[in-house]
Amino acid sequence: MENPHLHAVIPSLSLLPRAHDNIHVVPADSGWAIKEEGQSKSLATFRTKTEAVDAAKEKSEKQNIRAIIHNEDGQIASSIKP
Repeated sequence: MENPHLHAVIPSLSLLPRAHDNIHVVPADSGWAIKEEGQSKSLATFRTKTEAVDAAKEKSEKQNIRAIIHNEDGQIASSIKP
């Protein structure tokens, strides 16, 4: 027999805080940055795009999230799935 009170105790998944879905490699004043989607603050900055992309790939695999790589003009160039 199903307990009718059980559903009231378990919060809806939509009400739980969500972790970011993606990270982005974007141009920055000091080179290139990795940012969480929707955040203005950088997680890390790098001198070169290659360094930033390598770090984003590693983070993508560890956290099972997508890394979206931008060009110098800010347009999306590619994405990396874990």
